[in-house]
Amino acid sequence: LVLRGRHRRVAVVALGLCFTAKPTLLAVLVLAFLWSVELRRDILPGLAVAAGVVIPFALWDHRLNFWQGTVGVIFDPVLYDNRGDTLSINAAWFQVTGHWAATVFLVAILLAFAAPVVMTRPRDLSDIFALGAALTIIVVLINREAYLNYYFVAAVALFVALAYEGMSN
Repeated sequence: LVLRGRHRRVAVVALGLCFTAKPTLLAVLVLAFLWSVELRRDILPGLAVAAGVVIPFALWDHRLNFWQGTVGVIFDPVLYDNRGDTLSINAAWFQVTGHWAATVFLVAILLAFAAPVVMTRPRDLSDIFALGAALTIIVVLINREAYLNYYFVAAVALFVALAYEGMSN
């Protein structure tokens, strides 16, 4: 999105490729999509680029391995166990109690912390990315897995927020 001023087409393609490589980026851009018509015009084509990259692989796989490897691993606890060595609330809960946190508990945490972030009306792009970073941290914290690199998306969003703040001053 930083490139969009001078190189909009390149920015949209880059954003779409980022969506395919790191879907965690979507949590940052939820607020941009909700609050900025200007950014929505870049996010929607970016999603179309991502779909153009992903859909051929999904269609090519007639045995549904692609679906199971991308979506199924997130929602199928039988095939993909929780990991106690990650940086998440669930892993911390497991380390303290010896069992995994209930999904209802994790969803309650998500709603309690994410709702105020989503309801906050940002003033500018800097606010959008700062709030997007906060939303990303909340989502990653309640995730089944949260390795350190998952938090890098939030760190980059904070850098982008600082860059936009610096451009406005």
